[in-house]
Amino acid sequence: MDKEIKKHEKLLTSIANDYKTSGVPKEQIILAAQKGLVSAIELSKENSKWSFAKHGSWHIRQTVLKFIADSGKNEVGGNK
Repeated sequence: MDKEIKKHEKLLTSIANDYKTSGVPKEQIILAAQKGLVSAIELSKENSKWSFAKHGSWHIRQTVLKFIADSGKNEVGGNK
């Protein structure tokens, strides 16, 4: 798994940089992106027919967006 994460590190960093103005620290965005990458890698093993570049980046972005949204809820005093 580590080898696959390292292989896609540039994609992960590129996506994380897209959200640097979100108000969430970059380190936290990168951690969320890594979780999305792990999820995408696991799913790609189950379904080898889909393009990793397309679906992998989608999973990473969705994980980052959910993390940013949840972070905003917590700042405002959401119920978590």
